[in-house]
Amino acid sequence: IMGLTPRRIYAAMAAAALATILAAAAHAQSVLRLVPQADLKILDTVQTTNNITSNHGYMIYDTLFSLDSKLVPKPQMVESYTRSPDGLTWSFKLRPGLKFHDGQPVTAKDAVASILRFSKRIPAGVTMMQFTKEIVATGPDSFEIRLNKPFGLVLETLAGPENPLFITREADATGDPNTAITTAIGSGPFIFKKDEWKPGEKV
Repeated sequence: IMGLTPRRIYAAMAAAALATILAAAAHAQSVLRLVPQADLKILDTVQTTNNITSNHGYMIYDTLFSLDSKLVPKPQMVESYTRSPDGLTWSFKLRPGLKFHDGQPVTAKDAVASILRFSKRIPAGVTMMQFTKEIVATGPDSFEIRLNKPFGLVLETLAGPENPLFITREADATGDPNTAITTAIGSGPFIFKKDEWKPGEKV
């Protein structure tokens, strides 16, 4: 461009790129449409291994840990964690400001109840509990997994992607693990609007 310095050319290019991004964002904030491989019938991710239920869970819930691109567990809802030298006590602290879609804060009691419910039905959790003495809340945003003997897959169990450990409200997680939860109130990026759910047509 005649008469423009390289710096001004780059600035103009950056401004044009930003305008394009903002225009795209303005159009992208309405509706996400997709056609899944099956109809969503079961909301409770502990009751079934169906991919459609897990995929729906990933949209509305959050997890304590998640795997990175190298399949290494990384904190998600957890802000920090430690392991005792003997490997028997794992301490976790939740990130501040976590809230469920109903406005209630996510607490350590929610995390503990969710882990316990998960561990009564999902094989990875059942296995971990064979090494576990107790799982307790130690504060409003902190909890511990106390083992009776070392178990090397604690973080992998909390981060497992195949049957994910989603964090639900304590009130939902403390019910009979063999009875499906019919509510779906999480703290993830999407809110499930049950009043607009039309099975076989729209979620």
